[in-house]
Amino acid sequence: MEFGTRSKPRSRMKNLPSSNLLDENFPHRIQLYSVAPTDTISLQEFEELAVERLKVLKAVETIGITHQKGSAKYCELLEKEIGTTKLRDSILKVNRNQEDEGQRRKRDQVSHFILRLAYCRSEDLRRWFLTQELDLFRFRFQQEDKESHARFLASNNLKYKPVGKSERESITSQLDTPDCFSNMDGVEFYKVPFTEALDLVRNRKVFLQRGFAYVPQDDLVSILLSVFRTQLSHALTVSNRLTH
Repeated sequence: MEFGTRSKPRSRMKNLPSSNLLDENFPHRIQLYSVAPTDTISLQEFEELAVERLKVLKAVETIGITHQKGSAKYCELLEKEIGTTKLRDSILKVNRNQEDEGQRRKRDQVSHFILRLAYCRSEDLRRWFLTQELDLFRFRFQQEDKESHARFLASNNLKYKPVGKSERESITSQLDTPDCFSNMDGVEFYKVPFTEALDLVRNRKVFLQRGFAYVPQDDLVSILLSVFRTQLSHALTVSNRLTH
């Protein structure tokens, strides 16, 4: 992949010095990429980030073809392949030095937007990019724990709340086979408008009541993928219009 040269040298991305700035701009290590970067970077770094992001997405595509997505082997191989790229610290869940966390998240953001710009030019390119970014999001989100999931929802203003104990007991009492809930100690359920959980409703993976679907924690990623798909698909279409 090639990018045009610039007549003037550009400065590299500046470090993000404070935790307050990190919390404000990158409240979670996983992003929906709703806000475009505004930093100035060098052409060399631009090219490097594009190449490394493409390596990550190619790995997502290749391993997704040969292994069942979400399986232990799939996750193991994908983590290994991403670990060979220069974006490994930005994408993988590793022990992190908080002082450098802003730069890691910035590289994740910028590399995504560079390829978004490159892959918005045709329907086939947009479809490929969308598919790989969604699979990458699923892989990353499923590596996080319950507390991290809650932070992600809050940081993206997604108002999906865990079902309280009393409401959970009320639902359980109405089921013909209440063991499907009562035997899942420690599993959170989220109350989601059923129109945002149509795939889960279609596959009968959720309980419906008064227009809401009660979604198990393990299936929450399906809801978030739908949100991300809608946002990214629209953004790719807009980017295509702006570049023509």
